[in-house]
Amino acid sequence: MIGKGTACIICLMVLCATGWSAAGMSADNPDKYYDSVIPEKLLYIPVLFATGKPDSVRLTLFWKISPAAVQFVRNDSLFEGRYEFTVELRSLKNDLVFREIRRNSIAIRDFRDSEDAAFLDQEPLEAAVQPGSYRFFFEFFDLETRKPVSINRELIIPDFYKPGLSCSRILFTQSPVATGKIASGPPAPVYPPVVSTEDSSTTACFVLNSTNPGEPVRLKVVLLDQSRNVLFEDSILTVQNAPAVLHAFPIQGRLRFGHYRLRIEANQGTLLCSSEESIYVRWGNLPADLPDIQSAVESLVYIMPRDGFAQIRSLTQEGQKKALEEFWKQHDPEPKTARNELEEEFYRRVVFANQHYSQSSGQLGWKTDRGRIVILFGQPADVERRESALNRNTRYEIWSYPHLRRSFVFEDRFGSGDFRLLSEETR
Repeated sequence: MIGKGTACIICLMVLCATGWSAAGMSADNPDKYYDSVIPEKLLYIPVLFATGKPDSVRLTLFWKISPAAVQFVRNDSLFEGRYEFTVELRSLKNDLVFREIRRNSIAIRDFRDSEDAAFLDQEPLEAAVQPGSYRFFFEFFDLETRKPVSINRELIIPDFYKPGLSCSRILFTQSPVATGKIASGPPAPVYPPVVSTEDSSTTACFVLNSTNPGEPVRLKVVLLDQSRNVLFEDSILTVQNAPAVLHAFPIQGRLRFGHYRLRIEANQGTLLCSSEESIYVRWGNLPADLPDIQSAVESLVYIMPRDGFAQIRSLTQEGQKKALEEFWKQHDPEPKTARNELEEEFYRRVVFANQHYSQSSGQLGWKTDRGRIVILFGQPADVERRESALNRNTRYEIWSYPHLRRSFVFEDRFGSGDFRLLSEETR
């Protein structure tokens, strides 16, 4: 059996040799700032700003695509992936309000880059629409496989000029932006809303609309942690000198690794409005979906020598950060590149294990037997599921890795979903 003392070099070799892709992000979570059409491969975000005309709102659709979303074919000395997407906005009576169809392509020199998780920003779409409720249709179509993926959902365009105060959604950006009149278009957003602990240039901005320009407005900015504890709070008194004003709030300093909520509240006399969004701070190459720094360190138990693991556990958080950086620097397969593909792959597997194998008892998926095997060897080529002939509650999973000539048998003795490693076979 594979024990906790598995040699680091064995795991690193398997990580390098095994192809694997992480599970995607849900498009149905209302707390997500972005939507995912194809998990982790195609992201879009609709941004709504007032246009300066009471009966019109500017809808800007930002979107980005990963090379992993398309099928690449050789074209002379390059590999080319071609795709098409359609955006439609219809009234609830199905009247067409807006439609645009675009065809684009991605060209790469090395076919291995087709599995690159890096996103490419594409030119945004813009349309002026009236406030109201609409059906939003977005279809992505790979021209090689001819397989479409689409969404169809309601999109509410707010009336920014209704009597009183109204706020747009908070937009996180790393583009230069300052409080004042609305520019010709919204700043390019950071989406997914993930920033690095090493970055201090992110700004939160939103548009405040008031039918009482010239009157003072008090703005309060509140930063919350995952448990909604207040970490920071500040307020300013300003004058709304136009019906619609873009307010920018630099996120000063370097936030610690973790998930946060940023809330902005506006108060003008008796009028109130607020907006709140999530922001995720990752540490170096670590994915934002890791719950805390402890998991980033503790999950190294499967690949670090025992003495090294014991030492890193005993360090302060700052010491652990330095030790992690040094460890992954020593195991960077391509030191000349900015990314450490091995580190990214390892933590993608940790996140995958947490998403798929976490227990109702609270045990994180990476700590389970199935999580440990998927971290060490990647996803199996085949999974066979069986039920016990003697006990209807007992289930088995047989994971096969033909390229490694290995298979693993897991047993869920009580039907609780807690699969334990029963045996390992090497052919």
